[in-house]
Amino acid sequence: MDYIEKLKNYTTKQTVNLIMKGLINTSDGNLIRLTYAAEKIAPQHKTKIQKVRKLFQDKAPAYFLAQKA
Repeated sequence: MDYIEKLKNYTTKQTVNLIMKGLINTSDGNLIRLTYAAEKIAPQHKTKIQKVRKLFQDKAPAYFLAQKA
């Protein structure tokens, strides 16, 4: 793995950590909006993120677990 790949991986991990810390006090609407940002950050996981967003929009039990996490 070259230097640029290591840098990309490091910055991605740091960005995800900051986002996760910011989710603690976020509103419902912002949580759903963040799923759109997540699609742009990780396009390879787009279908999974869309499923999570649908669960949040439907206020499924997973939504309440995510709020408590």
